[in-house]
Amino acid sequence: LEGEKVSDTDEVQRTIALHKFLEQSTISNVMVSKGDAVYSSTTPTEILVEHQPSKVGTATNNKSTMVGHQLMFYYAAANRKIHLVSPKLKNHLSLLGIVFTSTYGGASTPYYARKKHSKELFLRLIEVLDMKYVIYSIPMTCMDDLADAVLQILAYCKENKLFG
Repeated sequence: LEGEKVSDTDEVQRTIALHKFLEQSTISNVMVSKGDAVYSSTTPTEILVEHQPSKVGTATNNKSTMVGHQLMFYYAAANRKIHLVSPKLKNHLSLLGIVFTSTYGGASTPYYARKKHSKELFLRLIEVLDMKYVIYSIPMTCMDDLADAVLQILAYCKENKLFG
């Protein structure tokens, strides 16, 4: 969005920016296909998209819902297998006493409890794996999004028994 706030843009601008980003990134359909070829994958890369509810509490969730739909459309155009993943799945993970509850960390709503649990669990995982260097340049304001993505992948793999 070239420095613009999301709230100052319309759906068309956001769609164009997302498509441009996808096409120029390492997660473009072209790059994913190249990765499949390099690793001689017999199973093409599958795409995980977190299911975005149309409402969060009483507020609409239009922007996130639209992005989810656009991601599915983009990867469906390349015949990728797409999995919709519940945003709650990542909170089934626990580590060293960090276990999710609907009031985790004194959160006022289950939504904020999920966000807080996810972020704290991710930071603990990074610490346990001695990988703090991975997050040095990432602002804490972005940490919950990164935590959500990483934990969602791990939870999906655990749920589908993809670990050895």
